[in-house]
Formats: sequence, C-alpha cells, structure tokens
Amino acid sequence: MTRFHSEEFLDVPFDQVVRWHSLPGALTRLSPHWAQEVVEEGDPGRPGSRARLRIGTPGTSGAVRIPWTAEHFALEGLPPFGTTAEAADRTETADRTETAGAASGSGEATTAAETIAGFGDRLVPGALSPFSRLEHRHVFRSAEGGTRIDDTLDYSLRGAGAPHAEDAAAAGDSGAAEPPADVPRTYGPHADRPWTAGGERTARDDRESRRNRAAQGFDRFAEEFGRFASRIPGVSQAAQAVGVDDRIRTTLERTFAARTHRIRSDLAFLDQLDAPTTGGERILNVLVTGASGLVGTQLTAMLTTAGHRVRTLVRRKPRPGLGRDDGTSTSAFDARLRTESPWDPTLGLLNAEDLAWADVVVHLAGRSIGGRLTPAAKAEIESSRIDSTRLLVDTIADLPAEQRPEAFVCASAVGYYGTDVRAPVTEEAGPGSGFLAEVCRRWEAEAARVEAAGVRRVSVRTGLVMSGLGGLLRLQLPLYLAAAGGPLGSGEQWFPWISHDDLVRVYARAVADSALSGPVNAVAPGAVTQKEFAAALGHHLHRPAVLSVPRVGPALLLGDEGADELALAGQHVVPTVLDAVGHEFAHPTLEDCFTEELGPRS
Repeated sequence: MTRFHSEEFLDVPFDQVVRWHSLPGALTRLSPHWAQEVVEEGDPGRPGSRARLRIGTPGTSGAVRIPWTAEHFALEGLPPFGTTAEAADRTETADRTETAGAASGSGEATTAAETIAGFGDRLVPGALSPFSRLEHRHVFRSAEGGTRIDDTLDYSLRGAGAPHAEDAAAAGDSGAAEPPADVPRTYGPHADRPWTAGGERTARDDRESRRNRAAQGFDRFAEEFGRFASRIPGVSQAAQAVGVDDRIRTTLERTFAARTHRIRSDLAFLDQLDAPTTGGERILNVLVTGASGLVGTQLTAMLTTAGHRVRTLVRRKPRPGLGRDDGTSTSAFDARLRTESPWDPTLGLLNAEDLAWADVVVHLAGRSIGGRLTPAAKAEIESSRIDSTRLLVDTIADLPAEQRPEAFVCASAVGYYGTDVRAPVTEEAGPGSGFLAEVCRRWEAEAARVEAAGVRRVSVRTGLVMSGLGGLLRLQLPLYLAAAGGPLGSGEQWFPWISHDDLVRVYARAVADSALSGPVNAVAPGAVTQKEFAAALGHHLHRPAVLSVPRVGPALLLGDEGADELALAGQHVVPTVLDAVGHEFAHPTLEDCFTEELGPRS
C-alpha cells in the first residue's frame, strides 16, 4: 500500500470552498484537462454514487487515456457531505473533530472551534487500470484566513505482490476494509499521516453502459497507440529513467497542484462576477443550447458551481431526475440547479415557457464545420446555426415584454472576417468573403434581431479553441508526440487562438456582465502566426516542429474549399471589446495555455 498526501491552503472562506465542491460541475471544473476527462459526475453527498472519467496516462499529455470509475463514500466521524453550504458549515464538538482528524488521515485532533467537512471515493477496478486498489479522502478544514484542503490517496499497483486480505474484503459488499498495520511507502510533503479506512462500501451493479463500452474500445486503441509512442526516441528513454512509482508520484503532485490552481482561479473569477457561491445575491436562470459540446460542458459546470440555475435544451428525452417539472429531490444535483428540456430546431419545436423562465439564453448549438464542405454539409452548417437562432429569437420576441430574457448570448466565429486577414481587425470591421464569412454574417444578423425586443445581445466571435479535451490541439497532439508536427501551408498565416477556459470565461462574463453587448472577439491577446504556434507547441512537448504540411495535404482531406476556409485560413483578430471592459485572460500566452491544457513542461 502506498500513500500520497497533498495539503493546500486557499484564502477563501470555508463555506464557499465546501459549497463549490458540493455543486454539480465541481469535478468537471477542477479536473486538469491533460490529467482527467470527466464523462459523468457523481454526487459526493450520496454514498454509492459513481463518477466516470478518462485518466491521462503519464507522459502523453492526455493523448492516451484509460477509463476510470470512482464510487463515493462517507468519511467516518463526519456528517454527510452537504449539498448546500448550510449542511456543510457546522462547528464540530471536540470529540467529533478528534474522530474526524483520524478520518482525514491527519493523526491530529482538531479544536472545538474548527469547522470540517469531507467525503471519499474509491476506485472501481477496471481491466485497464494499473491499480488494484485506490482510495481518496478529501477533507476541508476551516483555517485562519481561509480553508485547508487535505487530499489523501492510498493505493496498490497491480502485480505489486499478493493483495492484502483487506483488499479482498473491500472488493465485496461486507463493509469497509480494516487498515494494514503499516503503509510501506509514502509520498508528498505531508506524507506522515496514518492510514485509516473511511466509510462503508455500497454494493452496485458494475455493468457498464453501452456508451462506456464504446469508450473502452477507443481507449484500448489509445493504449496500443501509447505502446507505439513509447518506442519513439526520447519517450522510451524517459520511461526507463524513472520507475512506475516515481512517475505516479510526479503525476499526482502535478495533478493536485493543477487542481488547486483551477479551484483558486475559478473562485477568484466568480467573485469578480458577483456569483452566488462567492457571496453574490442574485441567482440567474440560464438556458443553454449545445451544452454537451466542448464549450457547453465547461460553461454549464462553471455556471452551476457559481450557484446559478441552468436548464439545457436537448434533442433527446430529458434524463431521469432532470426533467424541468421534476422537483422531488433535495439534492443540489437535481432540478434546483440543473434541468433539461426538449427541443428540435429542425422541426421548429421549442417550448416558450423555457424562454420565459430564463434570465439569459446562451446559444452554442451548431453542426461541426470539420470535414469537406459538400453542398449537403454546407446546408446543415447553415441551418443548424441560422434556423435555430431564428427560432429562439422569434420565440423571445413573441413573449410579453416582462417575460423576455435580459440577454441573448450567441456563438459566432472569427471566420466572419474572411480567410486571409493580415492587418489587425477589431469588432468594428465588416464581414469578409467566403462561405463561413457569409454564414457568420447571417448568423449574427439573426441574433441581432433580438435587440428590437429590448434584449441585450452578445455575438461571441470565437477563435481556434486550444483544449486538451478536443478540437484542433488534441487532434494534432499525437502527430507532435511522434515528432511529425509542424505548420500548415506557408506558416505565415495568422493563428487567432484562445484557451478553452478563457473562452468559457468570456461566455460566463457575457452572461453576467451587462457591459458586454454586440460582437465580441474571443481571442487571446498574443497574436501569433501558424509557424509560431507550431514552434511553441513543439517546444512545450520537447519535439521538433519542422515538418510543414503543404496545401495538397489539407486539400486531399477537406477539398480545395475546405482547405482554404478551415486549415489554411488566417485572421489577425484583436480582442478590443474585452480589453475595454477590463477582462483578464487566464492564459494570455501559448505557454500559459499549453501548461494548462497539456500539463507542465517537463
């Protein structure tokens, strides 16, 4: 059994930290993209609830991931982890906190005035997991000037020897395991903590859903790719230079440091927006389309952890417990903060009550522009954006004035400016030429009609989103890891990029900040060329980036029009409006972005 312990301090009040962790979206928001991809969250306040993730394997920057399922359990000596600040914010008696100190792994009794909360989760063993056992205990303690977060992991690797008898007991449903006499090895700056078991194990059906089986199939492929990547010069030597335990320790240290940074950064940003979680008084009702996409997933998580109520429009039947008329549960993971409502823009089906409920509407839905721009693909791209926007705007306009949302935030793109824009352009510039420029122009014109109904409108002209979870960066990552990366075309075209989290923050600000209106360029302030981007990515990954891809490559894949409109397009875009309202970028440089999305540079 191996021990890892992380202890961090946040200069944020205890009730805000616990409240944030107890809300839907917390796991999604705190997970570093290179380390963890959240497939489905669990409820930390409900023992037996499960979270499903994909964990990045060390040395791959998240390019290779394995499926991971964790089951929540309650920590002995602590009350159930509350789903509201009121449930978590309680002062423990001296005898209870003494027990809680043992449960957290600290070995120290806390004072009678200390406030404490926590929960645990344990690994549900899977075929691809390198661990035979792993338990993680999260404990939050009030401290002078803020909150202390203790994370303790105890784990055993597969093939590390015969399992403890207690491991076999834990695999059943007879309750928590008895701790081994000693922990043979410890890691981390606060590793001198005695091991304690925590909570009861709840029996549950281990069968994976069809979606998870498909994900496992992909991850098996990814595992094979990882074996191939390990043979690349520089990768195999690095793998041989350190042992498995040391790689796990290093990964854990980086992961928890990144988690703390994300929590601190999110809470500071929410405080700027006067969010309910950080003391703000107003809870917004936010209606979101396209919530399951790359941006929508993170945005809805940020909004719910901010304390706002989010309703998502979905084209399927709403999930059980999330239907908009379901108000039977008292958990924060229920209809109070997250709901779903059906719509079908292709059939013109939309319930006006959903728009009357909303204070703000965020429209992110739209068919992907990736692939060949065939006549059929063009028609779908246009309809998914323009027709759906028209349906939303018309429905808003038909509502009585007092029932209309205050704001309509709609996606757009820097493709509005055309395919080859070399001089810097601000939001005041006119549209360019080309298919995507025309789509964006019509898209924004439909969204702008809502202003005649007295509704604030924001059109977010998005640049190239850099994310370890999807999009261009993740698509190119395997090539760069294989030392086959480089600029597209001449490399001289401008590359208007923005980090995943910075784009989410732009949307969150557009929701909450009435100072934003009209078109907004969502691009990082540090403009670079395609060649400079390739060099920066290669530098971060310790790989050469000199294999430029001639135009014929993208043209074969995307066709001539797709190559010019997508792969080889360039726009020198400037975020003038965001600068004017004092918006601060979390990742203003490519190095900042790559550290956040791909992990620290080794």
